[in-house]
Amino acid sequence: MAKEIAKKPFEFVVYLFSEGETEVRYLKDLSNGKNVQVVRCGMDATPWSLMRTARKWAYLNRRSIGKGSGIWVIFDDDEKNADIAKTVAELGQLPKGCNKKSAMPVINVGYMKPCIELWGAMCILGNARGLPQMHGQMESRLKAIMKGYDHDTNRYFDVKQMAKTTEAIKLAMSWVSQFGGFPHCVGSAAHYAGIAPLVSKISC
Repeated sequence: MAKEIAKKPFEFVVYLFSEGETEVRYLKDLSNGKNVQVVRCGMDATPWSLMRTARKWAYLNRRSIGKGSGIWVIFDDDEKNADIAKTVAELGQLPKGCNKKSAMPVINVGYMKPCIELWGAMCILGNARGLPQMHGQMESRLKAIMKGYDHDTNRYFDVKQMAKTTEAIKLAMSWVSQFGGFPHCVGSAAHYAGIAPLVSKISC
């Protein structure tokens, strides 16, 4: 009887915490065919509660998270999520019982302004020129340019339509460099796409 061949471990594992399904489905589709695994670990309605969940999970699982892994919390700065400063403060806190900051794995923040729909639009257009700054208007704009997308009935990013992802990454990474990558630094920015560093890791 032939021996079963052991599966090669993934080169990169994404432990994902997000507000909804859109980010999960998009990143899983993006990683399809690559040596990358996207694992949904948590979902919550507000950035602050999402960060608390991720922080606790990271501490409890700190010994089993491999070197080729990344913990990502992705959330929007829309009209429902005004308390971004509280979320950033939560990132810097340690869970009860954790006395050493070095014991905590790094938690990456994928902050989107105004919302995740910005990223879908950028990857179709290759830039952010002329895109609205309001959450609801951005949803409508993406619906107009991505065939089949609807925020209420089909929150699905079709990767095949996102042909200008490379251009979008380049622009978004310049924003990350300019503002330092953290939500409290980008309040004056018209748009921000903190998901770009993660997309870049998966795409390469």
